[in-house]
Amino acid sequence: MSTSNSQFSNFVELLQQRATEQPTKTAYSFLQNGETLTKQLTYQELDERARTIALKLRSLCASGTRALLLYPQSLDFIEAFFGCLYAGVIAVPAYPPRRNQKLSRLLSLVNDAQATVALTTASTLDTIKSTWNHQSELEQLHWIATDILPTTTQDGISEALTPETLAFLQYTSGSTTVPKGVMVSHGNLINNCAVIKHGFQNLSIVVSWLPFYHDMGLIGGILEPLYSGSPMIFMSPVAFLQKPIRWLKAISHYRGTTSGGPNFAYDLCLRKIKPEQLGNLDLSSWEVAFNGAEPIKAQTLEQFSRTFAVCGFRRSAFYPCYGMAEATLLITGASMAAPPTTVSLEKTALEQNRVVARENQVTESRTLVSCGRSYLNHNVVIADPQSLTLCEEDQVGEIWVSGASVTSGYWQRPELTKETFGAYLADTGTGPFLRTGDLGFLLDGELYVTGRLKDVIIIRGRNHYPQDIELTVEQSHPALNSNSSAAFTVVVEGEEQLVVVAEVERRYNYRRQVQEQAKSESDLSRRQALDVDLIAAPIRQAVLEHHQLPICAISLLRTGSIPKTSSGKIQRSACRNSFLQGQLDIVGEWKLPLEETSDWSNGNSANGRQKVLNGTLAQELASTNGDLQPPLPILSIEALAQDPAVNQDEGFLASTLAVPYPGALSGESLVSNGNNPVDAIENWLKIWFNQKVKIKAQTISGDATFADYGIDSVMAVELVQDLEDWLQSPVETTIIWNLPNIKDFVQYVATQIVTKGAGDASSSLNYPRSQLNLAAEAVLDPDIYCTSTTELSPTAPQAIFLTGATGFLGAFLLAELLQQTPADIYCLVRAAEPKSGKTRIQENLVSYQLWQPHFQERIIPIIGDLSQPQLGLSWEQFHNLAEQVDSIYHNGALLNYVYPYELLKATNVLGTQEVLRLASLSHPKPVHYISSVAVFDYHTPALEQPLVDEFTSIDCTEGMYLGYSQSKWVADKLVQIAGERGLRVYIYRPSFIGGHSQAGTVNANDIIWRMIKGFIQMGYMPEIDMPLDITPIDYVSQSIVSLSRQNWYVNKVFHLNHPQPMPWQQLAEFIQERGYQVQLLSLEQWLEKLNLLVKPDSNHILYPLIPFLVNRWSTEKLTILELMQSRKSPHISCQETLNILSGLDHAIPCSPLDRHLWHTYFDYLINQSFFDIPQSAQKQMVR
Repeated sequence: MSTSNSQFSNFVELLQQRATEQPTKTAYSFLQNGETLTKQLTYQELDERARTIALKLRSLCASGTRALLLYPQSLDFIEAFFGCLYAGVIAVPAYPPRRNQKLSRLLSLVNDAQATVALTTASTLDTIKSTWNHQSELEQLHWIATDILPTTTQDGISEALTPETLAFLQYTSGSTTVPKGVMVSHGNLINNCAVIKHGFQNLSIVVSWLPFYHDMGLIGGILEPLYSGSPMIFMSPVAFLQKPIRWLKAISHYRGTTSGGPNFAYDLCLRKIKPEQLGNLDLSSWEVAFNGAEPIKAQTLEQFSRTFAVCGFRRSAFYPCYGMAEATLLITGASMAAPPTTVSLEKTALEQNRVVARENQVTESRTLVSCGRSYLNHNVVIADPQSLTLCEEDQVGEIWVSGASVTSGYWQRPELTKETFGAYLADTGTGPFLRTGDLGFLLDGELYVTGRLKDVIIIRGRNHYPQDIELTVEQSHPALNSNSSAAFTVVVEGEEQLVVVAEVERRYNYRRQVQEQAKSESDLSRRQALDVDLIAAPIRQAVLEHHQLPICAISLLRTGSIPKTSSGKIQRSACRNSFLQGQLDIVGEWKLPLEETSDWSNGNSANGRQKVLNGTLAQELASTNGDLQPPLPILSIEALAQDPAVNQDEGFLASTLAVPYPGALSGESLVSNGNNPVDAIENWLKIWFNQKVKIKAQTISGDATFADYGIDSVMAVELVQDLEDWLQSPVETTIIWNLPNIKDFVQYVATQIVTKGAGDASSSLNYPRSQLNLAAEAVLDPDIYCTSTTELSPTAPQAIFLTGATGFLGAFLLAELLQQTPADIYCLVRAAEPKSGKTRIQENLVSYQLWQPHFQERIIPIIGDLSQPQLGLSWEQFHNLAEQVDSIYHNGALLNYVYPYELLKATNVLGTQEVLRLASLSHPKPVHYISSVAVFDYHTPALEQPLVDEFTSIDCTEGMYLGYSQSKWVADKLVQIAGERGLRVYIYRPSFIGGHSQAGTVNANDIIWRMIKGFIQMGYMPEIDMPLDITPIDYVSQSIVSLSRQNWYVNKVFHLNHPQPMPWQQLAEFIQERGYQVQLLSLEQWLEKLNLLVKPDSNHILYPLIPFLVNRWSTEKLTILELMQSRKSPHISCQETLNILSGLDHAIPCSPLDRHLWHTYFDYLINQSFFDIPQSAQKQMVR
């Protein structure tokens, strides 16, 4: 029995009819990971689930209430959406945020819609509550986990549905400061689905990956198939982005007739799908390949048609279209009878809003793709945006639309609604029209879109409002003037990229000039370049967090120089033109370190070259014609070897060629073949950045974030998928955002490889690690011994070598050395060159509130790497350094409780050996080695705790399972061996290092603070019978420097653990005193909660620590916390060190671990927004 959908006024009636006439017909099918069919919904099942959810909603709220929908791509979203329709509740689709993502957009959306109910899944709800449990806006919502509601056949359907009834609010993507919810009614949906069906003609089988919270995915992917009675097969957007071949495979396998997406989706297929994969594709069933939501590129249509013709794809299947949320979805579409229509126009005339066909091959041109014509009762006109009159046929104007699909306006925005939806033609009085804000023209009745009247930025099909980005920029750093920035896009390698220009306050322009007393123009230029690093980084970070957009370039401008109108409004178009022409008054600039062949241009050109950019940033970049060049289908080391841009760095290329590459390496062979997995993965990333993002391989820094190199969420998925393909082992996509920098990402992935798996660490690490023969590891190079008979100089050192200066303890040690000694401090630092190395050191001191201007001249960066032979220096540099310095403080180490010994050895063990080698050369110099009480991190089943002190030998390694403890034990042994060979060595063993006892400054990345935040997020904390030994950073750093300045005549060991550890349970009391709702559970119960709440897709702060927390370390297969419970660790005495400290000229107190100290730490972490403000404190602030 067929259903005539013209008789229905809403989708509730339509679904009910489908369920009655075709109850067992499959409506929706979900492909897990984009490949495996796991779940399906029939019309009857959907009807029943919608009734169930509607019944629950109607028991809680009235018709017209707004309900937030927070779902991953799933059948659960479809059920919830129709549940809202059945109940007469207005759905508000959104997407669950990632852990490190700012909530500003989601919260503003909740507030604007005045939502009182939120629908989601049980697992997503657990994550939201554990991660954002102190957000008052979210706490006030009534949450419903719809996937655990038992199905009922009771009727929960609203009786008051009409065509005018609002179905949902479609919030236009991008705006965060003033969100705009488009009010979409049932009548709008029925009308627009009729338009789509008329245009597409054939919707036999629909395949989709488009996100459901976007209008194209919701209406085109869910509602249109139901309207037409066609089955829909879908996957998640991430599954498509990981492997675009999955999309085409689904079309091929399920004989899809209708599918599509934004232009970038077709480009992604061209980039990612390899020629050998085409043989298994049959795309002959694909009749409608729609392309919309962003500018459509003629080159993309041509290349896709040509590439996939062998698979049966026909160019005539392409369906370019134009639409927007304000008109429900589709406005115009191409003809099904012919291939896409294109027109080549004179570029100069087009820039003057004139339509002139290109008459010869010499004239610079621009090729546009027709977006087709309007259907049924819809009308499109082109109006002059100033006079509001109809444009001539050869004139570009604003696109105006009218018809039944045009919505009623923006939610709670009457003035904006009138301005946008109530336009009338001044010369004819015809109206009302929707003003789209887009520019275009009509030719032979077909619409061509040329650009945007508004400054809306469209990247990968999403709208971003420049005023929102500019506000984020101006709030990111105090140096930036308010209302003096502009955000716009330029085309780089055929892709829209974001550029930001912003004025800098005068006092920041000249501050460093005064400090350095610059007297020449060259000094001034150097000063300004240094300022950029301190200002550009927070700009990039803020824009990525708030808008999920990477920035390609930042230009900092002199105060008062940004183009503005006479009324003070930013002229973004003028800013863009001046940027491209090199005419901005720039005082400093940052850019992605792109290859010099990258193309920065105004847009694509059909022939000829774009203008060569001139001035500052633009001078460094050569231009091309902007045509899309087919990238390499795979990362090819052979091709890379021929690339002059990379080949110029012979050292990098040589090290890269030594590592197996694609097709020759899996995760298992990476280890079994004796390769260093960290080096291999790091080199692979450098190649990836070079080929995919056009960034010079030698400029990639492990301490940078992926965002620093323009990696957004879409590119991150592509990176992880390419890495998976290379390793032939899964890598969890979300981990790229959960780790602070590239180096940690590389180390984490390498850890997963070494431990025989990746992805879900809790399952891949449940195997006891083999007990290493640590004594066999503690072998010092025989060439390292005291070669000098000269005694140590009793005078204060004039030159000190320090490792680890960019760490937490390193920053405080450096500050103490600079204040307690007159020496110049030579700091080993990883960086591209000395300037950036010094900037890293300075920024680290600034971040912990330690920086003083007079430090500048006494800090000397040594560019090297602790994990490399000779510390990454040449032999000549290494010997020169040995002759230069008088004393060595070796503090550098890789502190990580997840990584195994194999990954820590290069830095922690071999790096220590190289430091000792440095000490053995030239004149004698003492080595002050910062070890750790972790050398006593063994666990014995003995009933009594052994007592160890500064004189106890570290011979026992029984039950020492942590790789970090193992590496520090071996390094400690090497230092002792060096002492036996005549070197003067001093060993300092701190425990867990806490924050500053007075200022509260802590390193929030340390495991203890991450654990505490994790407890707060979970709402649960394990009850463990163990002491908590945390020593304030100021006590540790002051003690090390003070002790090191004494004239010791024998090698010494000092213990810098806390003399009075506190019970673990007392920590729970302090957390609860601050107003956090944390419940103590038995260890077994807490581990169960951990497994429930902290999943790979949960974005929980504890997820990167899962290997540490759940790995079965011992032969009894106990977790690390269970080991602490069941076994006894030694009691560590520091009495000898305390006795020595008490005899010094000035006292160095160790603050007790009391309530005052913990509140000092909590105050700092709350002020730094690492901890959320407790709910009770928020309520007091409101009062």
